[in-house]
Amino acid sequence: KGLAGVAYFTVGTGIGGGALFNGTFVEGFSHPEMGHMLIKRHPKDNFSGNCPFHQDCLEGMAAGPAIEKRLGVKGQNLLADDSFWQ
Repeated sequence: KGLAGVAYFTVGTGIGGGALFNGTFVEGFSHPEMGHMLIKRHPKDNFSGNCPFHQDCLEGMAAGPAIEKRLGVKGQNLLADDSFWQ
């Protein structure tokens, strides 16, 4: 209550989400593709991404399949204190 906007993200095999701004759902052509927002890559990151449409999108860089492609192990098998999460 009382917020001008809110965003929700879910991360798993993909990244999805929704957003409200001034009480109205944020929509695109048909629905917001929150996971396919383009993100700025860290200058020292040479990972090519996992999304077949846009390599530098949030989902292509950080969803479950991207973590597995990057590290060769599923994210669920990484310990909470693994340096990857830093």
